[in-house]
Amino acid sequence: MQRRKVMLAAIASAVIALSPGVAMPMQQEPPSPPKPTAPSDSTKVFVTKSGKKYHKKSCKHISGSASEITLGEAKKRGMSACSDCGGA
Repeated sequence: MQRRKVMLAAIASAVIALSPGVAMPMQQEPPSPPKPTAPSDSTKVFVTKSGKKYHKKSCKHISGSASEITLGEAKKRGMSACSDCGGA
């Protein structure tokens, strides 16, 4: 019985098994992208005294008078996310 040497090579995310005179493609699934996680109720958001929306710290709609609260508190107050920054 003769042993064949098999060599694996990764080419453009495909794996090919090479043997003398024979190339055998093998299926390989590409890695899945990480799933985004939803912000938790402890995530910090920013609100103004008179506003009904919560914002990210970098949002253009908040001013120097914005207060930092948790996302959970903003939801308890009936606030919704800013449509420009997404809020959290």
